[in-house]
Amino acid sequence: MKNKRLCERLNTSLSDTVFDQSDIENAKNNVLRKPTQELLEYYKSKSTRLEKEYENLSELLENIKSVCDLSSELQAELNVRNEEVSRLQQVISDLQIELFREQEHSLCLSGENDKLKIQALEDKKKISALLMLTGAPNIEFLHVFSNNSNGLVEKKLPPKLQKLKEKKANKIMQHKGKSPSGDSGDDFDAQALILKNQSLASQLEHHICISRDQINVLLKDRELAHEERQIEKIRLQKQIDLLSRKLKQTEECLCEASSKLLDLQQNFEKERNSWMEEKEKYVKVVKGRHGEKYPSTVGYSVSGVGYKRRTFTEAGLIREQIIEKEQQAAAYQEQVAAMETEIISLKDRAQSCRKAFKEKIEKMTEQTIYLKNKYEDLDRRRQLEAEGFRTDIRMLRERLKDLEKKLTKQNLNNSNHSSEQQLLSSAKTILNRAKELEKELINMKCKISNVGLNES
Repeated sequence: MKNKRLCERLNTSLSDTVFDQSDIENAKNNVLRKPTQELLEYYKSKSTRLEKEYENLSELLENIKSVCDLSSELQAELNVRNEEVSRLQQVISDLQIELFREQEHSLCLSGENDKLKIQALEDKKKISALLMLTGAPNIEFLHVFSNNSNGLVEKKLPPKLQKLKEKKANKIMQHKGKSPSGDSGDDFDAQALILKNQSLASQLEHHICISRDQINVLLKDRELAHEERQIEKIRLQKQIDLLSRKLKQTEECLCEASSKLLDLQQNFEKERNSWMEEKEKYVKVVKGRHGEKYPSTVGYSVSGVGYKRRTFTEAGLIREQIIEKEQQAAAYQEQVAAMETEIISLKDRAQSCRKAFKEKIEKMTEQTIYLKNKYEDLDRRRQLEAEGFRTDIRMLRERLKDLEKKLTKQNLNNSNHSSEQQLLSSAKTILNRAKELEKELINMKCKISNVGLNES
């Protein structure tokens, strides 16, 4: 993945370094133009961009080199570790071989020891037979011959053999003159055969144990070798796949880079040829316009004086134009600075106006909410007062009806004319009083409505 990313970055960097056709055409058009400040800044920026691209490419190559060095170091370390593992396995196998050799050597020594025991029994048999023939006592003497001392060393037999020897000796002493019996020889032969059988059985058991151990070790070695071969096969397969992928990626990157380089070379050759042709064409045009060639005695043509004058005049005009352009640029810069200051002040004013407008809107909303609540309270009070006035009017009307009923009753009951006149006068006064109360109620309603309007 790292190699792929590095190749992609290389391709992008190479593609970035390719000159655009528009840039080349602009450069062609600007060959015979006047060198303005913008053109110089453009070429400076272009040179800095190319330097940055070169630095990026160098850093990228250094990173690729460091990654390759690191991978080679890791591969070397892995190979060293594999060699150490194989060496340790070889040492373990050598130790196992030495262990088997030691076991075989111990088995050989035990076999030789058993042979010596059997030989010692046979020697004892011969000695006992000779002693029985000669009639010597039952004490055994072991004659040890060495370079240092020449003496007899008494050696006792095991208790079972000693008892057998004593019995045999007693029989021999009782029957002197007779030849030694065959039973003692048979006993010694039986003991020798028993010892031989035991030694052979022990040797066989040791051989069986050693062969089993060898078979188990060989099976384990075979399993380990098979597992190691499988692991090595898998590792090599993975390594081969990885290397094949890397090789494919590098081949693709190399093909892309080579194709781009070839395209660049072709474009460069084409552009160089076109530039050379244009250069020759412009040189011919310039020679035709400003050359003024004269034949000389030296052998080659010399340019006239008019060319130098034209060049001086053109240079002066170009200098004046450059000065004017610089003055215009300075004036434009001053105007731009003034406009920027105006823009900043206008922005500040707009922000302040926005803040003031927001504050006014907030105040107006608060005032409208307050007035709305106030009007609702006044409307509620007015409705309550109107209901109170309606109840008062209803009560007064009921009282008037009651008075009228009473008057009618009195008129029916009283027959005197004077009393009737008094009742009529009292009824008139009551009616006048009721009308006055109605007028007062109407005036009170008007005053309440006027008070509500004034407060709003």
